[in-house]
Amino acid sequence: MNLIESISTKVRHLPGLKHLGPLWNVLRPLYQRVVTLSAGSQGLVRVINGMDEVRVLPEWRALPEVYEPEVWTQVLPGIKRGDCIVDIGAHYGLYAIAFAKRTGPTGRVLAVEADPENAEVLRAHVRLNQLEGIVQVIAKALSDREGEAEWHSQDMQSVARPAEEGCEAPKVVMTTLDRVSEGRRVDVVLVDIEGYEEAALRGGTGLLRDPARRPRLIVIEVHPYNWHLCGSSSASLMSFLRGCGYTVTHLDGSPVEGIVQYGHVLAVPA
Repeated sequence: MNLIESISTKVRHLPGLKHLGPLWNVLRPLYQRVVTLSAGSQGLVRVINGMDEVRVLPEWRALPEVYEPEVWTQVLPGIKRGDCIVDIGAHYGLYAIAFAKRTGPTGRVLAVEADPENAEVLRAHVRLNQLEGIVQVIAKALSDREGEAEWHSQDMQSVARPAEEGCEAPKVVMTTLDRVSEGRRVDVVLVDIEGYEEAALRGGTGLLRDPARRPRLIVIEVHPYNWHLCGSSSASLMSFLRGCGYTVTHLDGSPVEGIVQYGHVLAVPA
């Protein structure tokens, strides 16, 4: 947080002032311009979970510094210099940028983001953090086949579904994890795509079953409430991962017997 942000936050929360909502609504555009000017071309510094420095665009100053701390503190310390990482559903790039800084110039981060608007913000954040040589932004949807997908965006649940004839939803290019990885070794995969995680992983069957290339860690944000949209289930996802030679655990290392609620699971080679 820069000096102007820090001072403004303190003033905003002074006794007697913090409840003046209408006043702050009037002042907010001015505050935005001042913050933008103070940030200049360097952006705003955010230290995510007290661990990794990420620069963000001034208009995204509300991006939280505390972000999935249980996952972040478990996964980020395990990133090695030279790692190749695939971030599926990279959103605005918090993970991708932190990955890139830890894997260094000999590493590679493939940041996959299907939402066209998010992908533009992701590219801007990559440039802002001067990581163009490490992070490759792939503005496509990952699934179990190539083709075209419909883009459905509702609140926080944005998903790419295989295109159906006659549908007027915006279209995005659909590809596979096997095509994206292009025969290279992949060390870590992070998946967060609102329920289509199984389809994306099935598109990487060749990678996941190759002992010489397969990831040492797959981090999956599971969304059971959306699985009815794509024919996925706890049983089918677990069966697929086990069939590829992976053991599935919770973040605390305890084995996963079944997935019934939103959260994160880890898959590691058995």
